[in-house]
Amino acid sequence: MSISENKSKFCSLLKTKNREVFDELYAEYGSQLYGMALQCVGEEKLANELMLITFTNIWRELESFDNTKIEIKTWCTMMLVKSFRHCFSSTDRFRRNKNQITDNTEIDSFI
Repeated sequence: MSISENKSKFCSLLKTKNREVFDELYAEYGSQLYGMALQCVGEEKLANELMLITFTNIWRELESFDNTKIEIKTWCTMMLVKSFRHCFSSTDRFRRNKNQITDNTEIDSFI
């Protein structure tokens, strides 16, 4: 069954964590989401990691998906953004803190 054939039935099967349907979801939207991930992080390795995290989160949160309120593609995109914010906001905070520690100008201002 493809997503376009019967979205309602597809989404119902997806919520039961049917592996074949989940694989179909990945086949349908994976490349588009990867393109967005790559655009967000700028490196293939990080984009692949973000995709792994995103699809793991999609799998875990399938029960919360409601196809009467949101399109599956939109929901998957929102999951990508959520994963990006969660993973990379903490990384950015780490980088900022590390830069503050190694920046002699800031250290000198405290002495």
